Amino acid sequence: MDVRFPDDKLPPILNALEIVGTDTKIILEVSQHLGGGMCRCISMEATDGLQRGQKVVDLGAPIMVPG
Repeated sequence: MDVRFPDDKLPPILNALEIVGTDTKIILEVSQHLGGGMCRCISMEATDGLQRGQKVVDLGAPIMVPG
């Protein structure tokens, strides 16, 4: 899925993002910068029911597995 950020807030590639306001926690991983503040992401969960315009936050770090 593609996510838009302000140009000065574009998260680094491999950072984890979270979609806010969903019943279940949906985590995305930034895989590519597309330019114009857009980044292409891979979802770690099913994306059924998502809508355009939902808020996404940068978690500030890559996805980590508890150890």
